[in-house]
Amino acid sequence: MTAISPAREAPVLVLEDWEVRIGKGAWVADWPRYDLGMRMVLLLHELPDGSAHFDWMIQRPQAGRGLITFRVSARIDLLEQGSFRAQRLADHREVYLSVEGPVSGGRGTVTRLAQGEATLVQEGDGTLNVAGLLGVAGQWRGQSDKEGWVFRFMGRSTPRNANP
Repeated sequence: MTAISPAREAPVLVLEDWEVRIGKGAWVADWPRYDLGMRMVLLLHELPDGSAHFDWMIQRPQAGRGLITFRVSARIDLLEQGSFRAQRLADHREVYLSVEGPVSGGRGTVTRLAQGEATLVQEGDGTLNVAGLLGVAGQWRGQSDKEGWVFRFMGRSTPRNANP
């Protein structure tokens, strides 16, 4: 699928065998198999006991199936490269893509720190690969192990044709 490109040159993200052009307010993609249109968010969840963590939520392509949700200890929207550990949580309701404030049942407060667009490249038994934009553009590749999940982030936040 090829979408209409914005008038000015857009940053380009190259991930394996496909390419994404990120234009202001729009995605332009040459992807043989994938289509963006899903959302993802990073929430700060402050608990009543004073502790806090981050919740990373990824929308599935089929509406109403819940958000793939991980608890992470770092601001993954600020990563340029590297890996991080995550704990898989139960799927959350899609309302969390846009909600902020108190969580029902006295479970604390959530604040949206980052939001972006995504595509679910692969969701399998013990693997999850997501591409998109959450702070920086890139791909998150996750693998479960006996201690939870490990994600490796491979990002590209500068245009392919930019001069270093």
